[in-house]
Amino acid sequence: MKPEISVVMTACNTGKYIRDAVESILSQSNPDFELIVVNDGSTDNTDEIMNGIRDERIRYIRSAENRGIAFSRNLGTQQARGKYLAVMDSDDIAPPYRLRDQYDYMESHPEVGVLSGDAFNFGTENRYRTAIQGNERIQYRFFFRCPINNPAAMVRMDLLERTQVKYDVRYRVCSDYKFWIDLLNRTKFANLGGKPYVFYRTGHSESITTETSRLESVRERNRVVKEISYGFLDRFGLSLSKEEYDAVFLFRSYGEKHPDRRDYEKMAACLEKLIEQGRSVMARSDLWEEEMRFWLAKWEKLVR
Repeated sequence: MKPEISVVMTACNTGKYIRDAVESILSQSNPDFELIVVNDGSTDNTDEIMNGIRDERIRYIRSAENRGIAFSRNLGTQQARGKYLAVMDSDDIAPPYRLRDQYDYMESHPEVGVLSGDAFNFGTENRYRTAIQGNERIQYRFFFRCPINNPAAMVRMDLLERTQVKYDVRYRVCSDYKFWIDLLNRTKFANLGGKPYVFYRTGHSESITTETSRLESVRERNRVVKEISYGFLDRFGLSLSKEEYDAVFLFRSYGEKHPDRRDYEKMAACLEKLIEQGRSVMARSDLWEEEMRFWLAKWEKLVR
């Protein structure tokens, strides 16, 4: 019998944490699931740990080489047999109610194709992260940030089959951001609140060992995010020139150049242009304008 939920967990050298992550899924209050673990060419003891966990709900796939998280998530998704796909990372912890709550919500809201929820960061940073609520608010926020906590996400498998959306293997980072943007305007999004749906581990990027490599990582991430988020405009029939989008993105990723008042005025003109375009193409142009004005006010504080 096919399970209702397929949990896909990818792992690469997370031997320190993967047992806790796996056990948090095996301890879920909703028992009707399979756990597909894809070992993406780990060179630590991840393989040894997984081979030592015996549970008939686990399907373990080991790749001999590191192909990247996007490839591994696609591989796991291809093997999924459930009605719903639940994303999980191998260094995080799922609370025992996660799958039950999300399954019940999806069953009672057939119009929703993507669901996530609040998160709690732990490790070097300890804070509660409240997810934004409401389909339009969530979708519009993608232009500025990713409002879906990826390791707490659930998506309908028939939506992925119908749209043929997959993780883009061109991106070694932020492939989840591209994945969700590709689903914009194709389904409704929702977030559950009131309690965390993932405990997100922070501060353990052992692979980034120097300040130079950290800076290079940030630069690469910004480059990818910029490329991906520009695609948001096409999903909604909006348009900015590359130069105009550069003016906006400066405020998303400032670091090497801190924006000044002149930069703010250029950016503000671009957002006003998007507000005007949104009046004719956005389903909730009032919420789109509200989102724009939220960031205008937030970013103005940077140049005072």
